[in-house]
Amino acid sequence: MTGMVDFFFEVINIPKIAKNSGKFIETHGEEYVWKALEEKKGLILVLAHFGNWELMGVAAAAKGIPIHAIGKPVKNPFIYNYIKRLRGSTGLRNIDRKGAVKKTIQLLKENQVVAVLLDAHAKSGFVNVDFFGRQAATFRFPAMLALKYGTPIIPTFYYRERDKRSILAFGEPFPLIQTGDFQADLTANTQQYVATLEHEIRKRPSDWTLWGHNRWRQEAVQPLSEEN
Repeated sequence: MTGMVDFFFEVINIPKIAKNSGKFIETHGEEYVWKALEEKKGLILVLAHFGNWELMGVAAAAKGIPIHAIGKPVKNPFIYNYIKRLRGSTGLRNIDRKGAVKKTIQLLKENQVVAVLLDAHAKSGFVNVDFFGRQAATFRFPAMLALKYGTPIIPTFYYRERDKRSILAFGEPFPLIQTGDFQADLTANTQQYVATLEHEIRKRPSDWTLWGHNRWRQEAVQPLSEEN
């Protein structure tokens, strides 16, 4: 609960923070981003509702990283439009969930960076992987992009620090698991992304803001193919 309260007050102060993000946030691992973009295949950042993902975008954009974020529309249109305007004013560009696949592929071809939150329940387009010891329906989209287009995937975290600058941390790109069995590879790659998110959440559970989210709802896995 504390993390959610912190998040709320941080969002209110985003316009102030965005004017001089380096005063509030230091960046680690930025070299992994630029190195990945040298491949000219775009870049996917996988992250969780951990720390402050909105400030993560602010700090990344301030470094000149061409970042976009896939966002699930908020039911209240006034609030959702405010969030999109806020993101746009800080350099973080929003991708609506509807039509996100086509838009993301286009952006990757333009060598852009797209951030994908991977810790929430997926109602469609998912594989089941282990998350905190239970099977969880998880978006397979990042793994699909890695397998079909060779897009690098990097874990990204925002560590909230008290009485000093917070940290935006980019990790090394994940190794691509590619055995020739597309369906198995979707699951194996998604599993390694989620395992990394879980590892960091375990170290700082109060910074994970999805405790009230029903992450482990049971869904039947749809048949997969390279086309979907």
